[in-house]
Order: sequence, then structure tokens, then C-alpha cells
Amino acid sequence: MTLISLPDTCERDIDLLLLEELVAGGEFHTWFLGRLGMEQGLRLLEARRSVKTENGESDLDLLFEGEMGQVRILVENKIDAPLQPLQPERYAQRASQYVNTGLYRRVITVVVAPRIYFGERPTGFDVQVLYEELLDWFEQADNGLDNRRRYKIALFRSAIERGRSGWKLVPDERVGAFWRSYWELAERVGSELSMPMPKQGIPRQSH
Repeated sequence: MTLISLPDTCERDIDLLLLEELVAGGEFHTWFLGRLGMEQGLRLLEARRSVKTENGESDLDLLFEGEMGQVRILVENKIDAPLQPLQPERYAQRASQYVNTGLYRRVITVVVAPRIYFGERPTGFDVQVLYEELLDWFEQADNGLDNRRRYKIALFRSAIERGRSGWKLVPDERVGAFWRSYWELAERVGSELSMPMPKQGIPRQSH
């Protein structure tokens, strides 16, 4: 049996795994929609990663369509980095903006992360999905993935372990304020540079 070692698993790896399985359809597609409380039979029309807007970025932006209309799902994926300032509120604002277009009968905000990430705190997202739930699905599903399933299981186990012991970002307010001001200036005088919105602070310790 092939040994699979994935010590540097990052959020992008999980993003792409979720996109792959949702685009492929099948049992995972059905399970995921059910986990979000959605009816079955929805078709995936759009699957986009790292969608930037004026008030922030969605890790995944998914558009489904069914007999009752279109549903948009905005996903934030976390392993160990903290939520950015007002990040759940900005997700909710983007969802509201989508709803106000009249194109969607429902817009759902979702955060996906290891169980340890949540603790007892509310997240402000409509739905929380645990990495452990996703791992259980791949461990138990009889879906013909064969060795590809073993890789996906290893990826989720690695991400869960990183969530337990990985580096933790400690916000530095002064550094964060500097980069925020720099970004605002760049947006005013050089928007063609497309500078990403800075994240909260910088990592100052490893555990």
C-alpha cells in the first residue's frame, strides 16, 4: 500500500478537493447539498474559487439550479488562520447583495473548518461544516474512488492535524493598520495594480 504523507496541507488544497467533487457530481454532491439543508436534484452551473469583490473574498462561490430556481452558496474555508475582522458580516453582506438582484431564491454562507477551530464560539455563517464530517464521508462512502479516496482521506487527516498543532496568526494592530492604509491608497491612485485586500495583522508566533 502506498504511503501518503502530506505535511504541508493548506486551505487551497481543500478548496480544490471540494471543487473537484462538486463538479464531478455523484454521491458527494448529493451529501453536501443535504448537509446544507438543500433539496436534491440541483445542478451545478458555476464553480469558482477565490472570488474577489469590493467587500472581501469568497473562497468558493457555487451556483446551483433546480426546479424552484437558483441557489448561490458562498464558502469560507479555514484550517488554522483566524477569521478576518467582520468577515462573517461581509459574507452576509455579499449574500444580501446577491439576493437583492432577484436572481436567486436563496443564498447560503458556509464556513468549513476542523472541529477544534470552532470551539464554543458562534461563527456568524448560516452553516458550519466540519472537516471531520467530510473525512467521515470519504472513509465510509462506497463510491468507486479507490486509491483516489485514500489520497483525499490523507488530505483531510493532514488538515485536521494542522488545525490542532499548526501555526496561529496573532494579529498585530499596528501592522494591520499600516497595510490597510496602504491598500486603500493603492485602490485610490493605482487600482489597476489589483492589490489584494490585506489580511489581519501578521503571524507573530507558531503555536
